[in-house]
Amino acid sequence: MSTPHTLWYKQFWPWALIALPSSAVVASLFTAYLAAYQPDALVADDYYKAGLAINQQLAAKHEATQRHVSAQARLDVATAMLLVDLQGELPSPPARLLLRLVHPTLAKEDHTLTLTRNTAGRYTTRWPLPFSSHTNIRWQALLNDADRHWELTTHVILPQQTHWQFTANAQGDAT
Repeated sequence: MSTPHTLWYKQFWPWALIALPSSAVVASLFTAYLAAYQPDALVADDYYKAGLAINQQLAAKHEATQRHVSAQARLDVATAMLLVDLQGELPSPPARLLLRLVHPTLAKEDHTLTLTRNTAGRYTTRWPLPFSSHTNIRWQALLNDADRHWELTTHVILPQQTHWQFTANAQGDAT
């Protein structure tokens, strides 16, 4: 008496053996897609220019240290306004300040805000980011005058922190 023969495509083992190399092919195609369409934002395309910019940034931090520049920022969640008070030995108060919020990993999430000086000497701007997103992210905040003669830095967790203290630090460390 002979046992009935089942066709190969109705058995488990041929499909299991085909699935292993097929999954490797699918994974390699997905990896190729990520490499082509999701470039690594941490790698600078022009590292030489980035290195020169670091020297300019250190000079701006040194200038802020020499002039004893500091600032306090307050984010008013109710009115969606950012208020900044600036102190220091400046020849004249700048008409505008630039605040750059640098995301720790995604360059496309970086934001630059322009703060204008009002009659009371306080710098203000409308807060553009939604308060529900970007939670628990430690942003680097860089504050400088419009001509970038000096620069202050700090780190802030948005939107949990509503008060920030910017101080001059020539070594380049954020406070």
